[in-house]
Amino acid sequence: MDHRARLRHYFVPFPHVAAYVLGGCVLVLWLTQPSWPTFGLFLLPALGSGAFLVHWSRKPSDTEVDAWQAEDFDHLRPRSLTKCGLLSDQLVRESVRLTAPRWRNLGGARFGRKQGGDRLWRFTPMEVTYVHFTQHQLVIYRCCFDHTTGNALNEQTDTVFYQDVVAIATRSMAWSASRSDLPSGLARKLETAGKLAKDGTLQVNDAETFVLITKAGVSMEVTLRVPVILTGLGGGDLPTELTDQAIQAIRKNVEQLKLGS
Repeated sequence: MDHRARLRHYFVPFPHVAAYVLGGCVLVLWLTQPSWPTFGLFLLPALGSGAFLVHWSRKPSDTEVDAWQAEDFDHLRPRSLTKCGLLSDQLVRESVRLTAPRWRNLGGARFGRKQGGDRLWRFTPMEVTYVHFTQHQLVIYRCCFDHTTGNALNEQTDTVFYQDVVAIATRSMAWSASRSDLPSGLARKLETAGKLAKDGTLQVNDAETFVLITKAGVSMEVTLRVPVILTGLGGGDLPTELTDQAIQAIRKNVEQLKLGS
């Protein structure tokens, strides 16, 4: 099984139906002790469900998934340069990468989520942003990356002159999304947790968002963390260390290059 298939397997939710079938069959066999062939009618689905549960349990580890996702992000960098029309020797600073869960507008990708043993959530697809630094401007590449297929979806690029940058910050933002904007599995979970309004709308009041603001307005906006969604999923958090480092690097590089341009 290649790592794409194993990644898909990692995000498969717990098969409750198989567990119920196995438990029900075992309970009936234990209570009634039927004779053949009735015994076989319950034994076969019990064995099938048990085999399915064993297969489900053979997931890759959190560490393996983290390594595969990091490898995907690294392999995406050359593509981001090509899409931006850049060569490596045009860069004056090391490129910076921002990653965050893609909550909306998945571009046809299948949504997957799993909370690891470290209580941190892992998602697919992910929103990936590469910020490249040239002599006079920063060049931004963004996409929705589907780890289960290796496809970069909804790709877009933008350029910003350093002198046009007004602010680089993280802010608490408010937005709303209709049920149809959200992945169906996520919408069902949030509805069960009481996070959706009666009309199926998700109201977000405190989304942690990275913004790059220019003289013309907001040039880049990346939603990093949405507490209401994480609460609706049952708690836990996202890894933040690399994100914090990336934001600091973007801010530092832009400040330095703005002075030199």
